[in-house]
Amino acid sequence: MPTALGSLDNFASNPDNSLEANNAGNFVWRSARDIPELNALRVQANSERDDDKRLALIKQIQELFIEQKPAVLPMFERFEPIVVNARVQNYVGHPWSLTRVEGVSKTDAP
Repeated sequence: MPTALGSLDNFASNPDNSLEANNAGNFVWRSARDIPELNALRVQANSERDDDKRLALIKQIQELFIEQKPAVLPMFERFEPIVVNARVQNYVGHPWSLTRVEGVSKTDAP
């Protein structure tokens, strides 16, 4: 990553904590952690062109993150696709959540 901000985005960015945001790809949103101070600092650091100033902002983000000590921080989420439509062809579920979907296709008609 060019700067630490790339990694920090996963932990210090949740611009819209509302349910309507439906931002399931965001680790922080999935844990419903509302962090406006960290968001503001991240936006500021992301637009800062001076390396020393950006580094100081990144350090401030890290210190605030540690100070807040989130109780739960989901990092990875597994899912297992399940097919219930007769139009899907070549689907074979795996008993240990390791289903592969490369050869799966869907027909136009039922």
